Amino acid sequence: MPVDIFAKLREAGTIEDADVLGATQIRLADGSTRDTIIFIIRSMRIGDKFFQDIKAATVPPYGQTLLGQTFLNHFRSWSINNAKAELVLDLP
Repeated sequence: MPVDIFAKLREAGTIEDADVLGATQIRLADGSTRDTIIFIIRSMRIGDKFFQDIKAATVPPYGQTLLGQTFLNHFRSWSINNAKAELVLDLP
């Protein structure tokens, strides 16, 4: 989640102090490192499905919000349908 969005959610009380697990550095695909904040998204709805306690991390401001492996691990399998530009999720 972009750090600017994270900050707005903290100001609004959507992300509380108890949801923040700490700060660390992550290594990006290009080999560079970035400081990040690790936190818990208490609940998330995608379509008609609800998910709880998703581990997340911040990314630089004004970046894209991405679904990472910590979210995708909630599914039996997942794939990308390039023809439809869709992420296909198979629930357990």
